[in-house]
Amino acid sequence: MAKTPILIIAPFFAPQSHAAMFRVHKLVKYLPEYGYKPIIITTDINYNYNEDLSLLDELPPEVEIHRVKYVEPTMRGLRMLLGGQDRTFKTMKKSLKTNNIPLHTDYNDKKQKRSFVRKIYSNIQHFLLNMPDAHWTWIYPATKKAKELIKEQDIKLFYTTANPNSVLKIGLNIKDKFFIKWVADFRDPIGYGERYNTTNHLIIKTEQQWIKDTMIRADILTGLSSSYKEIFEDLYNISKDKYVFIPTGLDEKYIDDSKFIDKSKYLLFIGEFQTKYDDYIFKIISKALEHSLINEKFKIKFIGRKEVNEPLVTNLLKPYSSLKNIYEFIDHIPQAELYSKIQNAYGCILISGGDNFWWCNFAKMVDYIALNKNVLAHVANPSEARKELSKSNLGIFLENNESKDIKMFSRFMNENNNIKSTNYCKNYLASTQVKEFSKIFDKLLKKCNEQ
Repeated sequence: MAKTPILIIAPFFAPQSHAAMFRVHKLVKYLPEYGYKPIIITTDINYNYNEDLSLLDELPPEVEIHRVKYVEPTMRGLRMLLGGQDRTFKTMKKSLKTNNIPLHTDYNDKKQKRSFVRKIYSNIQHFLLNMPDAHWTWIYPATKKAKELIKEQDIKLFYTTANPNSVLKIGLNIKDKFFIKWVADFRDPIGYGERYNTTNHLIIKTEQQWIKDTMIRADILTGLSSSYKEIFEDLYNISKDKYVFIPTGLDEKYIDDSKFIDKSKYLLFIGEFQTKYDDYIFKIISKALEHSLINEKFKIKFIGRKEVNEPLVTNLLKPYSSLKNIYEFIDHIPQAELYSKIQNAYGCILISGGDNFWWCNFAKMVDYIALNKNVLAHVANPSEARKELSKSNLGIFLENNESKDIKMFSRFMNENNNIKSTNYCKNYLASTQVKEFSKIFDKLLKKCNEQ
C-alpha cells in the first residue's frame, strides 16, 4: 500500500548530530511505520556542528532527502561559496586534533584585541546573522523546492521545526500558495523574551509578524514543553486546543545493555554547559567531600562539545580544590554509547540555576527520564523541568539551603540508589513521540480529504 507523503522542513538534519536535530530525526525514522513517506527539505552544508554519518544509515528507504543551497551570511560562507577553503566546524576540529592543538584555544581567547576593521566586520556579520537568523539565505531555495515537491507528489501535509524562525517564513510561503495542512513544531518558545527574538531592530517587526501569522495560519502547534502552551496563549491568544505537548523521545533501538559497560561510580552531565549556569551544585558536592560525608569515591563526567565545556567548567570549578581530580570531559559520542553512559551512571546532573530556563524541557533531561535515572537537579521552582521530573518521580531537588542540600546529596550518594520511576517515563520514548505525531497527521489528513 502506498504511503502518504508528508513534507518535512528541517534546516538541522542528519548527519548533523547536535541536540536540535534528534527530535525530527526520530520522527522521520519511524513515521513510515504509521503509513507516511517523509520527504525532507534541509540544507546542503553544515557549518557549525559535529556529524555522525551512521544517522543517515538508520533511516528507512522510504525517506526522501532534498538538500538545497544554504550560504552562511558570513565571510566564511561567501569564501566557501566561491571555492575557498573548507572552514566548517567539523573540518577545523579535525585539523586541530591532527595538529594536537587544544580544541578550546580560540573559544576561550576573549582578551584578543581586535582591529578597527575587524570590529566593523563583526558588526556587519552580526547584522547579517540576525535577519532574523543565520538561515535567512535559505528561505528562497527551500520555498522553491517545497513548491516543486508539493505539485509533483500531491502533498497534503507539511511539518516545520523551529528555531530558526526563518523556517516560519517558508511555512507561510507554502500556505500562501497551496491548500495544505501545516503542523508547526517548536523546540523553543519563539517570541518569548530577548533570547528567542532577533536582535536586529530593522527586521524585528517582520519577524514578529511571521510568528503571529504562524500562530494563526498553522493548523496545529506542537512543542517539546508543556509550558509553551501558556506562553503562546499569553503572547498570541491562541485557542486552548491548538497547542499539543509532545515530548521528544529516546530512541529505544539504541539501547544495548551488553555494550560500553562501566562499573565505576560517576555522576553525569550531558550537553553544552551554558554561561548562565551557576556553581551551586558544585559547592554542595565540594562541601560534602570536604566534610568526608561520602562513603565511596566517584567522578563527575561532562559529555558534550569539549571545546565549549572544558574551559567554562574548569574556570567555574577553580575555587573547589576538592573537585580537582574527580571530573573529566568527554567529547561528542554516538547516541548508543551516550545512552549506555547514562544507564551506567549512578545519577545524572541537571543545572540551570535560579530562575533560568524555567520553561525548558531540556534535551538531556529527556534521556535521563526515559532511561529511569535519578537526577540531581538545581532548577527553578516552579519550572517545566521540576514538573516533569516530579511526574516521573526521578528528581532530587536542591533547594538553596546549603546544610539541608549537603545532607540530602550525601544521603543520595551513600544509600542504595533505588529508582522509583513511574509509567509517565514512557512518554519520553521515541515510539510514544511518533505515535502522538501520527495521530495529529491522521486527523489533519482526514479533514483535508473531507474538504
